[in-house]
Amino acid sequence: MKNEWSVIDCHYRFSRFAAAFLQVKNGRAVLIENNTNHAIPHLLEALRSRGANEKAVDYLLVTHAHLDHAGATAALAGRFPQAVVLAHPKAAKTLTEPERLISSAKKVYGEEKFFALYGEIKPLPKDRVREIVDGERILWEGVSFRFFYTKGHASHHFCILDENTQSVFTGDAFGLCYPALAGTTPFHIPSTSPVDFDYEEALQAIDQIEATKAETAYLTHFGPVMGISERAKLLKRHLLFHQNLIVECDQKKVPDGELESTILMKLSQYFDRELSACEIPITAEVRSLLKMDLELNAAGLAVACLRKRKQRP
Repeated sequence: MKNEWSVIDCHYRFSRFAAAFLQVKNGRAVLIENNTNHAIPHLLEALRSRGANEKAVDYLLVTHAHLDHAGATAALAGRFPQAVVLAHPKAAKTLTEPERLISSAKKVYGEEKFFALYGEIKPLPKDRVREIVDGERILWEGVSFRFFYTKGHASHHFCILDENTQSVFTGDAFGLCYPALAGTTPFHIPSTSPVDFDYEEALQAIDQIEATKAETAYLTHFGPVMGISERAKLLKRHLLFHQNLIVECDQKKVPDGELESTILMKLSQYFDRELSACEIPITAEVRSLLKMDLELNAAGLAVACLRKRKQRP
């Protein structure tokens, strides 16, 4: 069956770094992911190019509430009068009450950079969101969507299987694979950003995605990939290294304040070796592209290590 999904480059930070996905069928439209407020012109242009308008959008699906996946939700709900937002119950709460997420992000980025990245985030009206339960199916214009919860990256994360085209939309649960980092073998890395990283849950999420038997995985970062079983093995190997860093830092009693920098150094060395193995030249552009993800991964592992220490009797 022809795959009718359009990949929309949201131009978040870099070209082909973060995507949204659009399907138009019988004059109606569905969007999966919506990125930030700055992506709205790109989303509207994609709608127009597929012959649809703002009143044609029936559903806005978000895999989780992180701002590079769901930051434009409230603004788009205002633009698309028919659209219902479909979200994990915990993500729905964040979207309708975003103050805590906004405050946390501003502490990380600072006020000026936060607005430069995300714009103004408003609460989503509660009557515009539908909470999705694990395993739920929704039929839209003859297309069957199945939703399944996937923890590990975030506790409020789900993936979406389009059962008609055997396409799975993985958010961040199946890692990141940038077109600019194409090598002789896939360069595909996990995302362990704060604050919910859980190694066992992340492995289970990969197994769930592989078990769908999907032919194509649509990664928010970035675009469609195939060979899902091969990539699942690769991601599990990377995740084991990440988890071992937590254990190593804890056993070596790395001071709390040095966890993040220590882990970042080791992650950078590890992925430099992976880049070389994939025969990808390690240029300044490559380092710039990976910088944010490695920093976020290191921060997530540091949080997990601190959580481990706090739970110890």
